[in-house]
Amino acid sequence: MSQDHETLSDENLHTRKQEQAPLQFELAAGSVPGRRHLGSGNLLSGKNNQDAMGFLAKQECIILTVHDGCGSTPHSEFGARIGATLLPIVIAEELRNHGAPKVECKSFWESVKVKMLERIESIISLCCPGEMGSEARSNFARNHFLFTALGALLTEELTIVFGIGDGAFAINGKLTTIGPFPDNAPDYLCRSLVSRAEAPDFVVHARIRTELLETLVIGTDGMQDLVNAATKRIPGKARIVGDLDQLFLQEFLFSSFESDTVNDSVPLDSLTGWLRQINSEVTKLSFDEDQNPIIKRDEGLLPDDTTLMALKRSRAPKQLKTVTPNS
Repeated sequence: MSQDHETLSDENLHTRKQEQAPLQFELAAGSVPGRRHLGSGNLLSGKNNQDAMGFLAKQECIILTVHDGCGSTPHSEFGARIGATLLPIVIAEELRNHGAPKVECKSFWESVKVKMLERIESIISLCCPGEMGSEARSNFARNHFLFTALGALLTEELTIVFGIGDGAFAINGKLTTIGPFPDNAPDYLCRSLVSRAEAPDFVVHARIRTELLETLVIGTDGMQDLVNAATKRIPGKARIVGDLDQLFLQEFLFSSFESDTVNDSVPLDSLTGWLRQINSEVTKLSFDEDQNPIIKRDEGLLPDDTTLMALKRSRAPKQLKTVTPNS
């Protein structure tokens, strides 16, 4: 029988899988609206979760981003979602155009900023044609496109944490908080589309050689509330919240991924159930010393929208099922 085609042995399949993996990391992520958005007791605020997250994996890089929409504008979750979709794509394009050695250069991030603003401005133009005037365009931008950005870019050589606005991140267990900003008004990428103010620059907050990276967490500013709640009980339960390092011991929360992976093709909600427990409001019937019934309420521990993405280094390749070639 002719052997012109490659036999799909277990060894070959394993090699192909390894070649497709961009970098040997696994992902867990999740997001919940804050109690200030949900409300408490019988009074519900009914606001949306204004956070969003983005993810992209290529052979040469991994990009993850989190975004927090401006709480005082009515539809900022829209812009945050668009930003989470666009930013990883734009960064990957610039990486392909300029190469990994340029990711620490100011010119690299300036180019990312310019391309992001051009694409968002084109969306605004579609929604607000020229005859509607500049005021309508700036109002639309204000209502929809004020959001922060915090992200991580992993290449084979270097890992960089970058952003515009507030948030928090932890590299190998060391936590860094960005903000708070005066008047609770962080920088927003699209500020220049709302007013005559210049768009803020991306800031490189941290860098580490990728070979030294074991764990990474990035989060919106609500992640600080999660950190502060580490020693508190989960509402309605006996166990405590725990610190971020304990996340990495929960193997079932993390998923592997292959190159050419984007948001909707990788689980971004494995941490959401846990975050919901932490932020649930639980009421229980109890009794005082005279056996009079009283209602006790355990309130949620996350007042602000909370979104986090966690990466950990894979310790061993996933086992593949045996595939027998057709005879």
